[in-house]
Amino acid sequence: MAKKLRRSVEKASAKIRPGKEGVALDRGFTQHSSSSDYASSSGDSGSKPYANRTRRITNDGILELKASPFKVGPAKVPSKEHRRRVSMKLPIKVSTPQRVSARPSTQHMHSVSFSTDDSAAPPYEAEERELEYKHRHIFVGTASLDDFLEILEITPTYSTTKRQVVKAFGILACVEQVHARQSSISSDGWNFVTRTTHDDILTHTDYLTEAHVKLGSISLGKFLGKIPFDDKGEIAAIKVVDAFCLASHLDGEATYGAQSKAKAFRSWYVRENAAKQDS
Repeated sequence: MAKKLRRSVEKASAKIRPGKEGVALDRGFTQHSSSSDYASSSGDSGSKPYANRTRRITNDGILELKASPFKVGPAKVPSKEHRRRVSMKLPIKVSTPQRVSARPSTQHMHSVSFSTDDSAAPPYEAEERELEYKHRHIFVGTASLDDFLEILEITPTYSTTKRQVVKAFGILACVEQVHARQSSISSDGWNFVTRTTHDDILTHTDYLTEAHVKLGSISLGKFLGKIPFDDKGEIAAIKVVDAFCLASHLDGEATYGAQSKAKAFRSWYVRENAAKQDS
């Protein structure tokens, strides 16, 4: 019986022209055969993936396949690609990573080169630092040349007057006297020391004031004698600096130079006084 059925199918296939119906019949027959064989081999009718089909032979000998209306195939599950996404309408802030440049910016490179390059420094900075050190270590008494220039009033053309020189010298002399009193070992003899203030110096600038006011061993009169003022009492500031340097030299000789009679007497007096206190 099977052989007859197969022959009839082959005859019907030969009569049909090759087209879409023949291709659909062959595919349907192949799919039906494979699924039937799988179902018969497994023996489990409940696990069939497709609905049962009935078949019959038409008058022309064509095998017709018809799906059973009582069996429903498995429901199609939509794939993940076509799944609908529901928006919650929540604000989402996406942080964009900043790109870090491996090379420093041009401005940074310029600032580094400026700080490390000696040629980029101000032109006379080394000379200024050296002169500043010298001015801070040129002393007349307890005052340095740097202190004197800080107090001295100088015009924009770097000149000054005799009054301004007297004022600056007098202020430094008064400050020195205050330091001497505060650091004194004994209060004896201070009642005989003439007190001077810069106001008195500016009010009464005569030969007595010039002799009484001293900075170190240099009197005001001696210092003014080293400065060549003009008829108006004006002088270039550089001339005053030269006079201060000369006064510093003279003050050093008086303090550490040759032995004088006054210095010899002071040495003897201090030793005698110390011997009396020990005895």
